[in-house]
Amino acid sequence: MQEHKIETEFGTLWTACSEPQPSSKSNPAILCLHGSASSSRIFEPLLNSPEIKTNHKLVVLDFPGHGRSPDATDPNKSYYQYAYAEAALEVLQYYNITQVVLLGWSLAQADVSALFNPEASDEDLGKVASAFTKSAPPAWMTEDALRANRLAGRTMATKLYTTFKGVIAVVNGESEPLLDLDYCDAVCKGAPRLWRGECVRLKDEGHAPFYDNPQGYSTVFLDFVNDCKL
Repeated sequence: MQEHKIETEFGTLWTACSEPQPSSKSNPAILCLHGSASSSRIFEPLLNSPEIKTNHKLVVLDFPGHGRSPDATDPNKSYYQYAYAEAALEVLQYYNITQVVLLGWSLAQADVSALFNPEASDEDLGKVASAFTKSAPPAWMTEDALRANRLAGRTMATKLYTTFKGVIAVVNGESEPLLDLDYCDAVCKGAPRLWRGECVRLKDEGHAPFYDNPQGYSTVFLDFVNDCKL
């Protein structure tokens, strides 16, 4: 993937982009949006899937105060969902992308966000990384958790969520450790644009099924992408 640093209204963002095979250029691009205390590296196993990387333009980014992007100069402006969404739009404009499927992960988990405050210890953030995967987290995953600016989650947790108007798929691991899945199902029930009319639960998977089981996750994800083309 070709790496770029993009100047946005919310700070400098590290991004990367790859091109599909020529015959697949009409397919929608895939923009991956990571969660709190993480970075775009969490998507690497999934994006190495041959069916995904050969058939879709792939774009990843690190939000301000995360991963390879520097800290935001104005935390109150940059560390919340609206700002992240606006920054993502600027990335799409930079790459001249008009058709896109968004793959967003975590981020809205209030119990994770609550750990992010100026007094959060390295041990606290290490616990966040240990909950991401079913196995022991690799060193970079813990490093990303420790690197994340403590203000990001706290500031973000005080803001309201926007209403998404596109088709949305909600896919959770059946063994999700950070979210009450029954509550999630109840909140999403009856949503007019919910894919398949219900939240999807992946058997034996946890908080990051696309990382633990990229092949199994990609099957569901590509079904959603193909349905979005209809």
